[in-house]
Amino acid sequence: MPEGTDVLDALPSAVAFVDDDALVYVNAAFEQITGWTAGELLGRPLEAALRRRDGTPLPCELTRSERADGSEAIVLTDRRRASGEREMIETVLRVERDRAQSYVDVAAALLVILYADGTISLLNRHGRDVLDDPRGELIGANWIDTVIPADDRPEARQALERLVSGGEEAVERYESQVVTRRGRRRNVAWQATALADAKGRTVVVLSGQDITEHVRAEQELRRLAFFDALTGLPNRSQFESRVRAAVTRARRRQRAVALLLVDLDNFKLVNDSLGHGAGDRLLRRVAGRLRGTEGDRGMLARHGGDEFVLLLADLPRDSAEQAAREAGDQLVQRLSKPFTVAGAEFHVEASIGISIYPEDADSAETLLQHADVAMYQSKGRGRAAATVYAGVTHDPLERLSLSRRLRRAIARDELALHFQPIVWTASGRLHSMEALLRWEDPDRGLVHPDQFIPAAEEMGLLDPIGAWVIGALAAQIGTWRDQGLEPKVSFNVSPRELLRPDFAVDLGERLRSAGVDPAMLTMELTESATLREPERIGPLLRDLRALGLQLAIDDFGAGWSSLSRLRLLPVHMLKIDRSFLRAIPEDPEAGAIVRAVIALSDALGMTTVAEGVEQPVQQHFLAAQGCPLSQGRLFGDALTPAAMTERLLHERG
Repeated sequence: MPEGTDVLDALPSAVAFVDDDALVYVNAAFEQITGWTAGELLGRPLEAALRRRDGTPLPCELTRSERADGSEAIVLTDRRRASGEREMIETVLRVERDRAQSYVDVAAALLVILYADGTISLLNRHGRDVLDDPRGELIGANWIDTVIPADDRPEARQALERLVSGGEEAVERYESQVVTRRGRRRNVAWQATALADAKGRTVVVLSGQDITEHVRAEQELRRLAFFDALTGLPNRSQFESRVRAAVTRARRRQRAVALLLVDLDNFKLVNDSLGHGAGDRLLRRVAGRLRGTEGDRGMLARHGGDEFVLLLADLPRDSAEQAAREAGDQLVQRLSKPFTVAGAEFHVEASIGISIYPEDADSAETLLQHADVAMYQSKGRGRAAATVYAGVTHDPLERLSLSRRLRRAIARDELALHFQPIVWTASGRLHSMEALLRWEDPDRGLVHPDQFIPAAEEMGLLDPIGAWVIGALAAQIGTWRDQGLEPKVSFNVSPRELLRPDFAVDLGERLRSAGVDPAMLTMELTESATLREPERIGPLLRDLRALGLQLAIDDFGAGWSSLSRLRLLPVHMLKIDRSFLRAIPEDPEAGAIVRAVIALSDALGMTTVAEGVEQPVQQHFLAAQGCPLSQGRLFGDALTPAAMTERLLHERG
């Protein structure tokens, strides 16, 4: 029985419902007025009920009204009845329509009814909420032109035409985006059904579920699975899959693949001194600089830590190496401009290893291994450069045994100190010396620290190596003292050693026990290590100075340059980074920088040392600028203890 008929049965007017021209309901008054029973009328055409059972006509007005379900309500009203009765009937029918609408409104789905031309006939409450249309202003608008994104409209029109031409029971299921009245995009999963209304017109009923959050969750899961959360670049998993696909495709098409492994030099200094937050900011900025070098068919990814990888796919075999070298030069160039982090400016350099398929490797895995080997070859050649893999000069598995061999080197006294002269610039006579660490590897010969210190840092071996350096230096100074020689010596400490809270106390005890006068020693610290975290580094430097040590900032100008912090530090000496000397006298900008550092050092009451002097013209330039001290190959390479002893004795004369 239709909803609301209990009220209709109480009315004195005859009311009937008609669907497809057949009676589906009559109230009690209808039976009484016509003389027909409900059982005799239901299912028969309306015309059969417009005369009484005895065949006489009904003296009534007939009023038609469309119901919410598409059927019609027929009211037979006696002409002699008051108009108020008709109003009562219309009120009841309106209540019925409102009740039906309420069922639509509480539905959890978006419900939309469209005419064949796409005009919106009905939009339920949930649909209005999703589309930001609380007042139902979309009713009467064209669904496709108003709600569907512009790029999707041609396909949406075709789908509507298919549904309308398919007639009743035509159904389509699909997902699409809709644009709300506020311009937001939502994802909806639809079921579209074609139906005929009470007048025989084809309408389309859309029933949809808002899946926007579900789509976002899927996208986030995909991002976490295949992209680096910090930089937004593809991660190692996605990259290695892409490399395998590129090698497979290159093998089939007789093409080449190049892989560039980029390792940021000394990046650990940022984390150790400024904290991981600053390190993360730097990595994001580096990623931003490197984007765009991959081209249309390549990929740039973060390989982990401070390593990035660049894939160049589908290269011609005869020009693959040239393309890879050009890409490596571009990477170096993009990193050449300084970065600013935590209010300070510094330079980032990178060691880049290049490996090419099929010249250097026959699989994706070997390609990655050989790029790693080439990257370490770059580190051994001075960094800030790209090196193409040059054959198996070092077994890729060698790094796995490096920790064991370094520990053996410490235990077997394979480490050694050599001493590079520091001279008076004008005369070239010896002023002091810098102690430099070497590894006398029985298998590989003399190994410079650039080739093993980065690995030692990763393996946690810097502390025992630093302790060995202090012990060996104290012993050598004792030997010279016994020979009547008292040279001034500089030595280096790593930023990681400065993190130890007992560093100054431990160093003081070692020097006292060895009988070494701290005033004869100068401790060299990197610019980045001294100018970061002034709250912690400042007190440490004052403690070191209180021991009697001289303090020097090494490689000044290549990293941080916060002058406001520099003037507050208890530092005696600035050592100009060798990169500036390398460009003198050809580069006037480099000359201007050197002059500025010398003037700054003088203004702060510090002594200046120029590193990397290799040509007489550089010595003459420094002397003219008033730089008191210099060191470099022009004045002699690092000497063994025995050779340095001979020079000391010779100069003492």
